[in-house]
Amino acid sequence: ETTTTTEKPTTTTTTETTTTTEKPTTTTTTETTTTTTETTTTTTTTTTTTTTTTTTTTTTTTETTTTTTETTTTTTETTTTTTETTTTTTESTTTTTTTTTTTTTTTTTTTTTTTTEPQPNATIIQFELKDPNFYFSVDEREFNPYDLFESITMVETDKAGTPIEDTRVDIMDQVNFNGATPKSTYAETPTYFVGTIQAYYNGEAIPGATPTVYIGVKGDADLSGKVMVEDAVAILTYYARTSAALDASFNDDEMLNKFAYFLADVDTESKLGMNDSEAGTKISVEDAVNVLTYYARKSAALEPTWPEIIPSLTSLEGSMWYEG
Repeated sequence: ETTTTTEKPTTTTTTETTTTTEKPTTTTTTETTTTTTETTTTTTTTTTTTTTTTTTTTTTTTETTTTTTETTTTTTETTTTTTETTTTTTESTTTTTTTTTTTTTTTTTTTTTTTTEPQPNATIIQFELKDPNFYFSVDEREFNPYDLFESITMVETDKAGTPIEDTRVDIMDQVNFNGATPKSTYAETPTYFVGTIQAYYNGEAIPGATPTVYIGVKGDADLSGKVMVEDAVAILTYYARTSAALDASFNDDEMLNKFAYFLADVDTESKLGMNDSEAGTKISVEDAVNVLTYYARKSAALEPTWPEIIPSLTSLEGSMWYEG
């Protein structure tokens, strides 16, 4: 600080002493205003002090990073434990199969799906999941297995546990989700839902048959759980960047970006996660306008519905509002 004793009166005193000795040079006193020069030097010193303070702050940040690394290590150890538990489960299954063939059939069915252990002389269910599907929070239709599975079949195995292909039967139309709907699953979720749902066959849960679903609010581009002005802004920003041939996205996470795109594309409900000229789906200014219209009516307590704002939804195949 200015403690730089800029006021180095000490220096001034020395100058006076010299004057006394050589009286003739009294004129020199005027030039010895060298005092002015010294004052300037002092100012430079003050600047240096400020720089030091900045350096200290940087050091603190480095320590925080180290802590994060330690946490990651702990997670790795937990994973190892889980693997050991799985091994134990496999052994138990083998024992059960030997005791009861019928009962095990239902239970083993599922085990086969999630394990590589062969099930000899049994009837098993095999399935293949599709990629996660997207839904709206107000959809009251029960989940459709055709939207979530590539295939679900029942097949018998020989004594070696190998499926006998001649006995394989497609049971997709007999599988359901015990009445679960996007709306009932979303329930009181504050923002958006990402999770799995259980599939059933003949009233029994099929172990492992748990496809992943994403459920959110239509028009909610920023995944806040509500349709707001900010969503329209996010849509316009996306539109502007793609129009300028720049990269654009709603979220850094790949799946959440595709999901947000689905919610933001209010007029064509594309699940591709990007504009597609061939399919005729894209994020446009109209999407932003429709979102703002919905928001304005909702704010005025008019209880708007999307088909009122976008009538074309009733003829959009695949939409929950499709009427044919």
